[in-house]
Amino acid sequence: MRIFTLLSLLVLSSLTSLRAQEIPVIKIRTIIPQQYQHNFVFFNPAFAGSENKREIGITGHKLSMQEPGGPTNALVYYHAPSGARELQTGIGVVASLEKFNPYTRGRFGFVYARGLQLTKNLRVAGGVQVNGKFLNISYEDYRRLDPNGQNLTSDDSDVWPDLDAGIWINAHPFFLGGSIMNLMSRTFEFKGDASRQEMREALITGGFKIRFGEHFNLTPSVLMQKGLDAADKSELTYNATAVLKFLVLGASYRGEHNTQMPWSFNGGLNFGEKVYLVLAASVPQNTYKEFYKHELEANLRVRF
Repeated sequence: MRIFTLLSLLVLSSLTSLRAQEIPVIKIRTIIPQQYQHNFVFFNPAFAGSENKREIGITGHKLSMQEPGGPTNALVYYHAPSGARELQTGIGVVASLEKFNPYTRGRFGFVYARGLQLTKNLRVAGGVQVNGKFLNISYEDYRRLDPNGQNLTSDDSDVWPDLDAGIWINAHPFFLGGSIMNLMSRTFEFKGDASRQEMREALITGGFKIRFGEHFNLTPSVLMQKGLDAADKSELTYNATAVLKFLVLGASYRGEHNTQMPWSFNGGLNFGEKVYLVLAASVPQNTYKEFYKHELEANLRVRF
């Protein structure tokens, strides 16, 4: 409780000071993996340890554009339960690195969650993630994208702490989670118009697992991502993933906010529900094939 109290006071003091010194800069969103259903702990710290298993995950994502240096990101995480199931602690670490010219963004976070088993099939958890973040801007890439840009004369970088917080509910066979990312919504200060502010965002996800015998299950789910400013629009992604013995097959639809590549399809291998290796690909609409190529994402999860 002391940890949560201290973190709450830190967030409130930070938000109060930020209101007094808002800077009109461009906001950047958090990049959520296409296969969000395999990366819950990345955007909701309360998920840590919720399935009573230790888990290691690695995800790599590449938006293959004809321009060199197209957006690329990677993330690695580990989380595990600790203690009796009735009042369990979840701990973990999350690291990510994103490249979107002319910027490189990284973060490293520690995850802490507490879960309460209310009944045999109902568990409620809350969690926080304490992050260290950096944003770097490449002068060479910036100048190539904006030859007339002012003020920036060399590579620059900025570092800030930040917090994420969330809740997670398991009500077998359903699950529901909500989180707020980038609670401090800090501005990375660069010269001229190169400064960027991380958008404070709410993420809500929910779904359920249907089992058809011992070796086949289907999990439909949905993810909503929305900035907390009134003008920010919500982004919905729908997913259905099926596991048939050693095969993993699925599809995602995000056409309401991504008209360039509305569909994503994934397939891979499942080894005893302990090791998952899945590849996802998005195909651009005909209108955008001159600019976009296939978007690829690979995910490896090991549970033990």
